[in-house]
Amino acid sequence: MLVTCAKCGKVFNRGPAQVKKNRRGKHFCSRECLRTYECKEFIGQYGGRITRESTVRQAVKGLTYNRVYHIDDIRKLCREAPGKREFTRVEAARMLHSYCYDMVALGRCQWKRVAEADA
Repeated sequence: MLVTCAKCGKVFNRGPAQVKKNRRGKHFCSRECLRTYECKEFIGQYGGRITRESTVRQAVKGLTYNRVYHIDDIRKLCREAPGKREFTRVEAARMLHSYCYDMVALGRCQWKRVAEADA
């Protein structure tokens, strides 16, 4: 059965059982197309799903440089950002440390956004 890739538009062959099994109704020609489709920071260009990483990045993007923030303030921003994720303090700290290179931990539950050159 011929199907079309939801990201790149390539036409490829899938078995009838695979087409029936697909609950989403979207088919992808490769894992790369699937990852690109799902991991876009904004829903829009490909209609993808917002990841935990992009939720944290979007929440931090609006923070002022050289200002100290409490982790609970950042968690609140994550709940309001696209994706609306709920993180514990530990999860939020891990996400900030892993994905936000312009955020620096200052101590217990305190984070500061610094310019890229300072980080």
